[in-house]
Amino acid sequence: MSYEKLTGLLKLGFQHVGDFFFDGKKVQFSLTNYKNRRGSYAFVVDQTVKYVGVTKNTLYARMNGYRNPGPSQKTNKRINAIIRQTSKVEIYFIPEFEISKFITTIRKNEIETQIPTDMHTYERFLISKFDPEWNLG
Repeated sequence: MSYEKLTGLLKLGFQHVGDFFFDGKKVQFSLTNYKNRRGSYAFVVDQTVKYVGVTKNTLYARMNGYRNPGPSQKTNKRINAIIRQTSKVEIYFIPEFEISKFITTIRKNEIETQIPTDMHTYERFLISKFDPEWNLG
């Protein structure tokens, strides 16, 4: 089953772009691609989608927030603590320009409209599709 989740992520256009790891002292990450792009990201452990999110800043800046969470950044602190307990977390990403190619259909009564998908709608779709355990309900 977990393989199907990763396969589904890849079918949507996500690419492996880096990894998080704990060096014994601090959470570290490496990125190979899309460092300066906005879009949607997923954290995968053992081929299972554990977390999905979007970044309105660059991917690098968002991942750095998980590495160095500020005192009021509850989600960043929570994910940082989880990464510290995990041997390796793979980072997958799809850029915003690819997300906008997906179409969202809006219906009300007999009226139906199709519009390009925005990142927040896409994030809600991903959470409902993959039900990642690190995303809080």
